[in-house]
Amino acid sequence: KLPNDQLRAGDLLKAVITVESGFNAKAVSPRGEVGLMQITPVTADRYANPAERRQSAATRLLDPRINVHTGARVLADLIRRFGSIDVALAAWNAGEGRVRRHGGKLPPIEETRAHVQLVLELYWALLQDSHSRRATGMRVQPAR
Repeated sequence: KLPNDQLRAGDLLKAVITVESGFNAKAVSPRGEVGLMQITPVTADRYANPAERRQSAATRLLDPRINVHTGARVLADLIRRFGSIDVALAAWNAGEGRVRRHGGKLPPIEETRAHVQLVLELYWALLQDSHSRRATGMRVQPAR
């Protein structure tokens, strides 16, 4: 059984994957983003561990396990640096530089705002589903 924080991280990754690639592990965007989480080879190289660096970023990003592990490292780093999931998702979509130029807040880019909103809505739905599946009962406490 996974701890709650791992369940939440898994739900966030599922939401990002759904929006980014629709779970198509072989997806390649016109801008060169690859795999489930649509990661650029430059970003993949930045977050690669020594074992992963032995093969090209474009090749390793097509491996779903490596793609998701890389994406998880990137997303965790963005959340740590920007302090919130919504701004981290904006940096994921629009780029870290754009978010920094807008004072560490969501940039006024319609595509980015829509992306963040969709990921967060899916994340919320996944959280609700996982919590309801784990609920085993409810006990009402009398008022004091």
